Amino acid sequence: MKKIFWIVLLFGISCNLMALQIISRQELGLAPFKIEKAQNKESTYYIVLLKGDSELLVLDSTFKPLRFLEDSENEGINDFVLKDEKLYCFGFFSGRVVVYDISGDPSRWKLETKISTGERLITGAFLKNTLGILGMDKNFLLLNMENFEITKKIELPVEALSVIADSEFFYISLFYNYNLLNNDFDTSYGLFVIDPAGKIHKKIALGKRPSYMLQDSDNLYVVNYLDGTLDVISKENFQKKREYKLGKLPNFPIMNDREIWVACIGSNAVYQIELDTDVVHQFKTQGSGPLKVLIAGKHRYVMSVTSGTIEMLDSPESKALKLYGYPIDAVANNDKIAVLLQEDWLSGSVLGSLVILQQ
Repeated sequence: MKKIFWIVLLFGISCNLMALQIISRQELGLAPFKIEKAQNKESTYYIVLLKGDSELLVLDSTFKPLRFLEDSENEGINDFVLKDEKLYCFGFFSGRVVVYDISGDPSRWKLETKISTGERLITGAFLKNTLGILGMDKNFLLLNMENFEITKKIELPVEALSVIADSEFFYISLFYNYNLLNNDFDTSYGLFVIDPAGKIHKKIALGKRPSYMLQDSDNLYVVNYLDGTLDVISKENFQKKREYKLGKLPNFPIMNDREIWVACIGSNAVYQIELDTDVVHQFKTQGSGPLKVLIAGKHRYVMSVTSGTIEMLDSPESKALKLYGYPIDAVANNDKIAVLLQEDWLSGSVLGSLVILQQ
C-alpha cells in the first residue's frame, strides 16, 4: 500500500474575501485524470484515476483515502465507467477491459476479470448488456458482457475519442475528422449513430472537431471544438435542430437540469445555455484558461488551468482562489469540493495532488 500524505494548510483565508477555503492537500501519483462518484448499497465513495501510474485510488464520502485497487499498474488504464456496482477500466497498453466488483465495503472490492481485446483501448459506454469500446487504431468494438465475446468490430474513418449511449444507439463523435494541415475534412461526417448489432444507423455532418457530447431523452448536444459551437441534434430524425455560438476552444460541457455550461479555454469565458428559452449568457473569468464548470449545491464554479485557480461564477465579488497547480477535474459532496491537480506547483514535482476545499 502506498503512503498517503495529507497537509493541512494553515492559510488564514478570510471568508469575507472568497467563498472557498483550502483545508487539506494530498500528494497523489503521476497525472491524476479523473475523479468520479461511486454509489453502492453500503455508502458513497469516489474513485480517482491516476493515469500516469495506471492506479485507482478509492476515497470515502469525505474524500479521505481508503485504498488502492490492485492489479491495475501494468494495464495503462486510460479511462473507466461504472455500471451496476462494477467498475470497468480500459487498458491502453494491455488492450484489456479490467472489471472490478465494487459492491459492499471498499475493503472487499476485488478484481473480477480481465478481458483481452487486442486493441489499445481509450474509453467506452454501455448499451444494455453490450459495452461499446473505442480503440486507438480507429476501431469500435462491441463486447457482449454476458459471455465476454467481441461480437462486432467496426472500422471508423478517423480516430474517435468520445462515445455515449442511450437505450437504442451508440453515439460516436469523430474528433479527428478535420485536418489542420490541409485545412479540410478527412471525412464528411462528424457523428456516427450505431445500433447494438453494430450497424451504422446514421452518419451526421457536424463542424470542426466534434468532441464532447451530452444528451437528454430528445436530443444530442455536441461541442465542436475548433468551431466554438454546440450543435443540437434531434434523436427522432437525427437532423440538426439548431446551433449555439460559443467562445474559442470549448471544453467539457456539463448539463444541470435544463441548462448547459461550457468553459471556453481560448476565450477566458464560460457560457450558460438555457435550453428552454435559447438564451445564452456569457461569464468572463478572472482566471485564465477555464477548463470545466462544477455545480456544487447552489453555486457554480469554474476551474482554470493556465492560472491554476477556481472561482465562483455566481458571486462576482469573490476572488479566484489560487490552487497552485493545474486543475483537471473536481467533484462536490455536501460542503466540500475535491479538486484534482494534474501537477502541483507547491511540491515542485510532476506529481499531482488532491486539494479539498470548504465551501
